Amino acid sequence: MLNYRKPHHKEGIMVTEFSFTAPDKPGELSKVTTVLGSAGVNINGMSTSSSDSSTTTFRLVVDDEASARSALETAGISFTTSDAFLLNLANRPGTLGELSSKLGGAGVNITSFYVTMDGKQVLGVDDPEAAKSLVHG
Repeated sequence: MLNYRKPHHKEGIMVTEFSFTAPDKPGELSKVTTVLGSAGVNINGMSTSSSDSSTTTFRLVVDDEASARSALETAGISFTTSDAFLLNLANRPGTLGELSSKLGGAGVNITSFYVTMDGKQVLGVDDPEAAKSLVHG
């Protein structure tokens, strides 16, 4: 059984993960973050990665999904959304290995994993429904 930090957060809250693909150049991240900040939306966690020298992908979770969606659409910023799990895993050796082994053994692929500002973890997978019982148990 996965060891979660106290207070227990075994339920693995579902959150919406926003994803953006942009040119890999200075200022692209500020377009998204400025729009969200101006709308009063707080970014709770975020990751960025470049798959090549021309594009980068931003993934983030926010405190107000509806306001984020509205602000981004109004600004004409393209994005996709997916369901992700907000976890509170114990910070000890082997915890992530245990979770990723359970998911991999069930044929569930991890599509994203990053830490929020308050130390929780965001886990994106290709099949949230199949992962639900593994993340919760």
